Amino acid sequence: MNFSLIVPTKNRHFFLKRFLNDIYEKSYDYQNIEIILCIDPSDQMTMEVEHPYLNLKKIVSREKHMASLNRIGISQSRGKYVFLLNDDIRIKTKNWDKLIVEKLDNCKDSVFLAYPNDLYNGKFYSTFPIISRKLLNLFLDELIPIQFEQHGIDYHLYDIFIKLKKMGYDRLVYFKNIHFEHLLMGETEAFFSFYGKRSSRHINMHHADKDKYLLFEKTRFNFSEKLVHLITNNIKISERAMIRLEKQESVSVT
Repeated sequence: MNFSLIVPTKNRHFFLKRFLNDIYEKSYDYQNIEIILCIDPSDQMTMEVEHPYLNLKKIVSREKHMASLNRIGISQSRGKYVFLLNDDIRIKTKNWDKLIVEKLDNCKDSVFLAYPNDLYNGKFYSTFPIISRKLLNLFLDELIPIQFEQHGIDYHLYDIFIKLKKMGYDRLVYFKNIHFEHLLMGETEAFFSFYGKRSSRHINMHHADKDKYLLFEKTRFNFSEKLVHLITNNIKISERAMIRLEKQESVSVT
């Protein structure tokens, strides 16, 4: 399985159905893609959504926070690359999956943060992050802290890899020509009256996550340093490799 698409969704079955059709129509190999839907138990219409060809897995959860929903979805997924998405997306690029796999398969140590062009924030922010299964298996708590309630997760992930870039290792992979248009259905008219519709780059963290984002600043820096160690020592990520790394760190501290 190449991709696990994690999609928290609630009361937007129309947009979800359209997104699922896009996946089917625009993917090179839809049989190598699984879609994990995280659905609120009150949302009966979404629970009834089906697709005749796609590999759908539905998880019903009362969790309200994005970090928890994404973690639940990740725990039930099996794809080589994990794609954190919304339901209000239109896929514009044919064979997007083939293009991404061809690029990411060349990253042998699995240390990267990839993302498509959402036609809004573009390269300036990883609106829809793609992370390797290997990295998530070992560092889920560092990458997706359960404390984040909304899209602070995306800012958190992006900042980790910005810090890594400043340390001399650019592992941000931006797919400029792969378009996953973000329709921004969750934004209010007040938001658009202030920012304008698609008039400029939008970096606007939800108020519920601002303090948490600042709280994790040191954690992000320390984790970026750990990633540098992985890269510079040419460590291919595995459980055994991480045990060795942890032993080396404990020795250096003493």
